[in-house]
Amino acid sequence: MTRPIVELTKEIQSALVERDEPVLGTSAALLSKQHVVLLGPPGTAKSKQLLMLVRHLKGARIFERLLFETTPTEEVLGPLSLKALKNDEYRRVTTGRIQTADIAYLEEVFNANDPILHALMRLINERLYEEGDRVVPVPLQSVVAATNVIPTKPGLMAVYDRFLLRFRVPDIQDNDSFLRMLKMPDPESLVKQDLTLDELHEAQKETAALEVTDDVYTGLVQIRAALRSNGIEPSPRRFKQAVGVLKAYAYLGGRDVVGMDDLSATRYMLWTTPEQEAKVAQEVLRVASPMLGRVEDIHDDVMRHFAEAQSAAAKDEGKGKKAQIFVEWLARTKTQVDEVADLIAQMKREGRDPTRAEQLLKAIETKRQAEIQGNLGNFMSKSVKKG
Repeated sequence: MTRPIVELTKEIQSALVERDEPVLGTSAALLSKQHVVLLGPPGTAKSKQLLMLVRHLKGARIFERLLFETTPTEEVLGPLSLKALKNDEYRRVTTGRIQTADIAYLEEVFNANDPILHALMRLINERLYEEGDRVVPVPLQSVVAATNVIPTKPGLMAVYDRFLLRFRVPDIQDNDSFLRMLKMPDPESLVKQDLTLDELHEAQKETAALEVTDDVYTGLVQIRAALRSNGIEPSPRRFKQAVGVLKAYAYLGGRDVVGMDDLSATRYMLWTTPEQEAKVAQEVLRVASPMLGRVEDIHDDVMRHFAEAQSAAAKDEGKGKKAQIFVEWLARTKTQVDEVADLIAQMKREGRDPTRAEQLLKAIETKRQAEIQGNLGNFMSKSVKKG
């Protein structure tokens, strides 16, 4: 049975470069009726990937705003109703505003002024809107947000806490990926799959009904203990909400039961500050998928040593020395490629999902092939000409 949100997610992932995890996480947020924020510098396609998803959600009422400190409250919550004021009632005209939206996209959400942030707190957390002497339920399912900065002011942290899923979106790291991005057509033109609001609702019901194995619950307890020993203490509410998101990851992965592979996604839900992010990922993967954790370490090590090799080669004017630097890097990474391939084979034997590990292996092999054809090839051809 086809799952439209799965197909839409895959199309968006293919249309963007180095954005697989945030795209998957945003779809998981929609399925679990949670909220997601993408954090990163300007120009990193944060807005693009969020809007590509919500704008392909047909039949849904979408509220979109770029927020500034000077954004009038009326732009988000609607103007005061003059008719109601005549009757000594405090009401707003909410047509087309966030109170009537199924999905809200907020850019630079933490720039909003205090009245907007105060309203957002209850809208996001309880799906309720306080208006004068009454409290009104709202249809809001998910807020997807983007920002250039992680908030640090105490007044903003309460709003930040309401975003369960948090993804750092850096610049494109790999030169080959950057080149592919330059040659690609407009990503919007590559996405054909639509998702109706009824299809989303059906998928949400199916997601909520998925079974969670005892191993996953035990793993959450172990992760909590490991994080607490490192001075990181996510709230019980965050862990409870994470279970629903793990169901969404299983659904998007085509699984009918939430297993340990899905538990890896908690690394996007349990950190608050940038300093915590790497440690949270390390402890989560240690429990959820030690083999994937090892593959992630190898991938990072390969890319780090490549950057060091580039830096060393740039400082050395001798062509032979430059060639030697890259030959040593290729030899080192060949051993690492073999280790990753063995880990993937073991994951398959044990029935674990190798998708992420295979993506990382492909990235390593692509980088190696590019250097064989690029830097090393240039050095060798110049040496042959000199000979």
